[in-house]
This record gives sequence, structure tokens and C-alpha cells, in this order.
Amino acid sequence: MELFRNASGRRRIAVFGSARSPAYGSAYRQACHLGQLAAANGFDVITGAGPGIMEAANRGAGQDHSFGVNVRLPEEQVANRYLDATNQRLLTCHYFFTRKLFFLRESDALVICPGGFGTLDEMFESLTLIQTGRTPPIPVVLMAPEADGSWLRLQRRILEQLRGNGHIAAEDEALLRFCTDPEQVIERIRHFYRLLHSIHRSGDTMALHLHAALPQTAIHRFSREFDELFRCSSPERLEHGWLHSDPEATPLFRLRFRFDERRIGLLVRAIDWLNDLELADAPDAACQSDPTRPGTIGS
Repeated sequence: MELFRNASGRRRIAVFGSARSPAYGSAYRQACHLGQLAAANGFDVITGAGPGIMEAANRGAGQDHSFGVNVRLPEEQVANRYLDATNQRLLTCHYFFTRKLFFLRESDALVICPGGFGTLDEMFESLTLIQTGRTPPIPVVLMAPEADGSWLRLQRRILEQLRGNGHIAAEDEALLRFCTDPEQVIERIRHFYRLLHSIHRSGDTMALHLHAALPQTAIHRFSREFDELFRCSSPERLEHGWLHSDPEATPLFRLRFRFDERRIGLLVRAIDWLNDLELADAPDAACQSDPTRPGTIGS
């Protein structure tokens, strides 16, 4: 999509939330602060282009670091004033499913603020697509002011009940993070991409592309710690080495293995484990986008 292809090489954070949040409310102010922090840390922001939380995130990020993906509604939804159609950062979709496709296809992280049916729909569909491997895992953060108990109730009641009934695995909860502070949100997203550059999948083969090489000791530990990720039990199940498919691109270190598609939550834990490693030659590349992003969606 030209709207995004022509943009700067920055990672993008999609922000969901209620169109009805008033500008004087704590959730609005928090989303505005998140947008400011995102832009200051090298990220762009994508919203649904409407009022409320969407307006707040675009307002904080500013026009130069904001995208809007609007949708045509029976009662026309006008793009908020912090998006300018003339700078080619605003898109209007006819269908909700097309709009949601753009959110997931073009974002490196999702932040969900308090909202209604539309916000919950976007959240659960995104989680479903990630859990089933239809789209690569990305950070999904539920953010709300500390006094707002919306996500706390979701965490303590709905998720616990789903897990208790066996409808989700305990590791699936790794797909979500809960934060009450925008600084924590940005830190979570930066941490996810501290070492990880991108995720590529072909059939049941998963490849993690990393910004730095792993020492042999770390590779052996990774293989032992996350044994349940692998579909192959042979000693050669984990391929590793430098990726040189494009001599003009930044060299990347690749971990490739046959992957158990049911273990997406465990894969997220494995990515966090890798990002926790202290590697002297790891660059600070958390906000640099992956130019191959459209090819990373699971087949």
C-alpha cells in the first residue's frame, strides 16, 4: 500500500480505543502522552482516524508521525483534526474487515485503550489472528489509567475463566501485557524489538531474524529452554547463521526451525528470552521498521 510504503522507515504502533472518550478525561490524556512518547522514541502512530482515544494518540504524535485509517459509517465519521489528508497519511476504507487488515498488516505493535464493542472486536480479532498464526506475533498491550478497572476485570475474570475451562493455554496469556503507564508501554514495545528484527514463516518452518549473532552457549540454552517449540527432535533441529540474501541490506542472524503452530504463546516467551540476552554487539534498532513486513504474514 503506497500510503505506508512511501513513509519513513520507522516502526508503527496502532492505537485502539473509544471514539467517545472526552478530551478532559484521564484515558484521553494518557493516549495523548503515549503518542508523544511514541514519536519521541522513533515510532509512528496509526489510529482509526476518529475522535476520542484515536484523536488523542494522533494529537500526541503530531501530523508528521501519524497515520489514520478511517471507515465509512452510516453517520459519517470525519477524520480528526490532527490528521491531514494532504500529507498522504490518511486512508478511508469501506469495510471494517479491510480496515482491520491494514491495522495488523502495517503495525509492529498494538495498544488497546478502554473502549466499546468496536475496540473489543479489534482486540479479540487481532489476538485470534496472532494465536492461530495467521499473522506474526507482535506486542499487544492493554493500557488504561490506574483508576480504570476495565482491563483488570478482563485479566482477573475473563482470562482466568478461559484458562480455567481449558479454552486457552496458560502460555496464551503471554500474548497480552497490561500497563497503566505509557512509559511502560513504550518500554515493552522497544524490548520486543531489542534483538528481534522480524519473523518469517513458510509452512511449518519459522525463522527469527536477529540484529546480532548468538554465541553457541545461548543457542544451546535456547534449544533446551524452548524444547516444546520444535516439531523436530533431531540434534540439527535448530539452524542458525548469518543471513546474506541481500548484500545491500543490514546483515541479520537467523534462527530457523520447524515450529509447532499451536505454541504461539511460547514463541512470544522465547522472543522475550532472546531479547533479555546481553549481547555486546546488539544495536539499538528497536524502532527501525522491517521493509519486508508484507511477506511476514503466515501462509
